[in-house]
Amino acid sequence: MRLSVQRVLELLAANPNWDELLVGFPELEEEDVREVLGCGVDDRSPPAPGQLRRVTRLLLDICVDRRLVGEMEGLGYDTVHVSALGMARATDGEVMAIALG
Repeated sequence: MRLSVQRVLELLAANPNWDELLVGFPELEEEDVREVLGCGVDDRSPPAPGQLRRVTRLLLDICVDRRLVGEMEGLGYDTVHVSALGMARATDGEVMAIALG
């Protein structure tokens, strides 16, 4: 079974714990998840410690567990959760305006 990038992102939003996600979807491998999270990044290999790339900044919406911010930061992605911006009750349009800003 093939899963779209969008579907994998939806699964991550609902299951930020990769181990649980991979158990629930055996056709999905850790490398697949890393590839999805690397979309839009010039070099998809994880950066060496201390050499973080800040190519893409990720804005995680309210439905995404805040703990995923730490995991993404650990992979070298500049990540922020809408709640950290005081936007927990923001409309989709307000979130998009910040994301595109």
